[in-house]
Amino acid sequence: MKAVLSQVEMAAADRYAIESLKIPASTLMEHAAIAIADRISRRFAPLKEFPGLVVAGPGNNGGDVLAAARLLLDKGAVLEVVLIAGKSALSPECRAQKEMLERAGVSLLSSVPASKSYVWALDGIFGIGINRPPEAPFKDAITALNDLHTFVVAADLPSGLNADTGQPLGEIVRAAETVTLGFHKRGLLTGKAADYTGEVFLAEIGIPRTIPGITPAVGLVEMKDVVEGFPKRNPSAHKGAFGHVVVVAGPLPQLGAAVIAACGALHAG
Repeated sequence: MKAVLSQVEMAAADRYAIESLKIPASTLMEHAAIAIADRISRRFAPLKEFPGLVVAGPGNNGGDVLAAARLLLDKGAVLEVVLIAGKSALSPECRAQKEMLERAGVSLLSSVPASKSYVWALDGIFGIGINRPPEAPFKDAITALNDLHTFVVAADLPSGLNADTGQPLGEIVRAAETVTLGFHKRGLLTGKAADYTGEVFLAEIGIPRTIPGITPAVGLVEMKDVVEGFPKRNPSAHKGAFGHVVVVAGPLPQLGAAVIAACGALHAG
């Protein structure tokens, strides 16, 4: 079973890795960037034939996608990079990634182009910290990103999604895939999240699976968790050795529940 963390628990896991284990924040960011870049590289190969757009915000989520942009450019990607900051100060890690790109000769745009054709886009405007409806210029960037009608990969979670409730806080990115970082978040699995996340992939990025003081109340059940609970069957066994099922269902003509239950028993063997 995979742990599913709340916003507060995820922040505590980050602090534990950085402050207690002394894993540099830049190392975790590089691991996140590698996972994001790998996901895009696998889906859009060869990269040079699929132009993309990277949209970053001023926080560490923005730093993650700026680092991913650097790695993708090294792989030969054709892309443009947008940094949406407004009056917000860049986090130290985000600023460091911005400066790396600039030293490499990359010019960063300040708004999402409206007339370009991109095959894919990477959303890193907001991470788990957002707790109110996005305002300009971030709201405008989210709207413009959605208006591109392209394949959007969200870093950690779609910008504008509440990390605990899975509810949109206002304008929200509609992603085709989400690469969530460290741990699954509650908001990716509840509420209306499925309308915005697309398929969700977990990148563990080097944060330990066990965090002192954190006992997640929510877990994501995997197939292996279910299979482990089944009794082992002898190769020579037959259907008569696996028990018997009686289905007690409602009266005619409401046969749907009875049929579904019986079919379930048959498929289970």
